[in-house]
Amino acid sequence: MTNGKSNPIFIYITTLEFCNIFVSQIIGWLKLFQKEGINFFIYRVSPIKEIFSKKEKKDTQNIKKEYSRSGKIYFTPERFFLGRILNLILLLLIVIKHLLIGKRVIIQIRATSFWTSLQILKTYFPKKLIIIYDSRAAAAEELIYSTKNKMDEKMSKKIRELAYDEIMMVRIADKVFAVSNALINYHLIKDKSLSREKFLLYPCCAEASLFKFSEKLRCEIRQQLEIVDKKVIVYSGGLRNPWQIPDKVFEIISKIIAIDPTFFFLVLTPDITIALDLAKKHLLENNSISINNVPIDKLGKFLCAADFAILLRDNVPMNNVASPAKFAEYIMTGLPVILSENIGDFSTFVSRHDIGKVISSDYSIESIQLLTQFLVRKVNEYKQRRKVIASLGYQNFSKDVNIEKILSIYYSYIN
Repeated sequence: MTNGKSNPIFIYITTLEFCNIFVSQIIGWLKLFQKEGINFFIYRVSPIKEIFSKKEKKDTQNIKKEYSRSGKIYFTPERFFLGRILNLILLLLIVIKHLLIGKRVIIQIRATSFWTSLQILKTYFPKKLIIIYDSRAAAAEELIYSTKNKMDEKMSKKIRELAYDEIMMVRIADKVFAVSNALINYHLIKDKSLSREKFLLYPCCAEASLFKFSEKLRCEIRQQLEIVDKKVIVYSGGLRNPWQIPDKVFEIISKIIAIDPTFFFLVLTPDITIALDLAKKHLLENNSISINNVPIDKLGKFLCAADFAILLRDNVPMNNVASPAKFAEYIMTGLPVILSENIGDFSTFVSRHDIGKVISSDYSIESIQLLTQFLVRKVNEYKQRRKVIASLGYQNFSKDVNIEKILSIYYSYIN
């Protein structure tokens, strides 16, 4: 690191609402960077219409508790000229004092908002303002998926605008972090002028201190939950979002248990009410399911208690480029994964290393019978390979291993 006025200012801008992903995939990383001398300031961005929202206020307070160097800004739609002017003024208020005294400002942004304003600032401060676009998903594809039953001309226009915003954000960025090779290819197809050298593979990773395999913890939790003799399949994560297809997850598990009652479903979720409703809908009895809201610092030891994990997604473009954080958590605790086909880079990874089962999206009773037979046949083999799988997970999806390549990008701009 350099000293004095030459020290750059690091700013992280995101529209993500406060949740476990915010804590693990933003704050968790920034705390690690702090230890290496890279001190980010977070700005969480929301639409101006949310300025009096109680939820926004609570989110801001929660972020502040987790990471003191944080603040709040509101934006206006950039499709309006006045909106672009107001957003430019907002950004100027944040960065101009640093730029005018000769400091370099590095903005890492996890949103397509502000690209117009950033482009203007970049024109006036081409060497002092560095933009890193933190591409965590295909933004337009997410909107298509979430509004597929509400499509009209107005929504189609919004999708086109978002797709254009994404292309322009990638184009004006000095560097693009992307969560999967599939996502990098997606951007390259969208804009033929881009070079692959512009991208850095930056998958969703997990904390090695929280997610590791322990035979001792496995035995303790299995005894605590009274599942010592069960073949346990775990689902970890929220149940509110449609892309998590929770109804399908519960349906498949209920059919597996109907075929072989020695299987048991362990659900780790903050959405307890939804889980209880789904369990009732799919006739999962109390002796075949356990639903728990587990804090992230204890999540790893509960994952150790399982034999398999499940991660399903629809086979659509949004999921084809994704990098679900729970995959890293599963693999780093040595869990083989029941996985849908074409989830980012992960489906190929599972097949290549024989660490689970990639299943098609037909979910027929015949395919579930074959899946159940596979799980029964492989359970003991995978049990013996838990430490090997966990080591593979650590080498590929731990923050400890991936941090050096990210820091090298920051250091290149410092120097």
